[in-house]
Amino acid sequence: MGESDKPETRRVGAIPPSVLARLTVTEEPPKPQTLLGVVREGVERGAVVLLDDRGGLLAQLMGGDPAVLADGSRVEVAGVFRRDLSTTAQQGPPFQVWSAKAAADGDG
Repeated sequence: MGESDKPETRRVGAIPPSVLARLTVTEEPPKPQTLLGVVREGVERGAVVLLDDRGGLLAQLMGGDPAVLADGSRVEVAGVFRRDLSTTAQQGPPFQVWSAKAAADGDG
């Protein structure tokens, strides 16, 4: 390979902080929330959703104890909405479950 056949190599320096600051998207971290509702299977295999007392969709649950989040169970879940994620089921906003427990009778 001759000198003229070699691919061009270019050095790229670090991005200056002033430029990087303009490129960075800053958002508030998600606030922890507690939701109360009934667990249902989602449209996709393995998807789990939480419905309110009228059957309205509250969230698609991600994580949590499957024994607690069984289909038809009335539960209280704590966690955060993950607006930065999309799911294949696309059923409600994704909610990262930190903890889940059976809802006490009379809750709601």
